[in-house]
Amino acid sequence: MDEQLDNKGSSSTINNILNSAKVEFLQKGFKDASLRNIAKQAGVTTGAIYGYFKDKDDIFVSLVKDMLDGFYKLIEEVEKEDRRIMGEETEFADRLFSTKTSHIKYLEYLYDNYDICKLVIVCSNGSSIENFMDQFIQKSLEEVNQFIFAVKKNSNLDEFTIHILIEFYIKSITEFIKHDIPYETAIKEFANINTFFFAGWKELMK
Repeated sequence: MDEQLDNKGSSSTINNILNSAKVEFLQKGFKDASLRNIAKQAGVTTGAIYGYFKDKDDIFVSLVKDMLDGFYKLIEEVEKEDRRIMGEETEFADRLFSTKTSHIKYLEYLYDNYDICKLVIVCSNGSSIENFMDQFIQKSLEEVNQFIFAVKKNSNLDEFTIHILIEFYIKSITEFIKHDIPYETAIKEFANINTFFFAGWKELMK
C-alpha cells in the first residue's frame, strides 16, 4: 500500500513539474526558462526536480517526446497512402493532385497537440531538439522518395529544386502555429495553400 501511495505521489509530482515546465517554456522559451520558477510553481524544491529529471533539457524532451513520435508515425501513414495513390494506373498529375486531401491530417495533428507543438516550433531554441524542423524535413524527404522519383520522371525538375519546394510546403504548415492562427482559419487557409502547391506541381509537369 505504501509503495502504491509513493508511486501515485511520484506520478503526481512529475505531472506537476511537467505542467509547470510547459507554462514556463511557453512563456519564456527553453533558453530563458528557469528551473527555480518551474520548481516554485510545481510546489517542489529545485533539488527535488533532479530526483526525476537529469536537467532542464530532460524535462523539455519529456514534454514533447510523445508528440514527436506521433508526428513521425503520421508522416509514415500519410505518405504510405500517398504511395498507394501514386501507384494507381492513372495519369500521374491526376494521381498527384488526389493526394492533397490526406495532408490536412498534418495540420489537424498540430492543433490537436497545440501547446506541445508550440514548444517544439517556437520555444525549443537552445534545447537538444532545436533542429527538429531539419530532422522533420529529412524524415519527410525519406518518405517521399517515390514521389521525388516520379516528379523527376514526369518533369524537367532536378532533385534539388524538388527538395526546396517540399521544404517550402512543410514549413508553411508550421506558420499557423507560430502566429497563433485560429483553427477554423488555419483549416481554410491550409486548403488554399494545398491547392496552390498541388496545382503548381501539376503545372510543372505538363
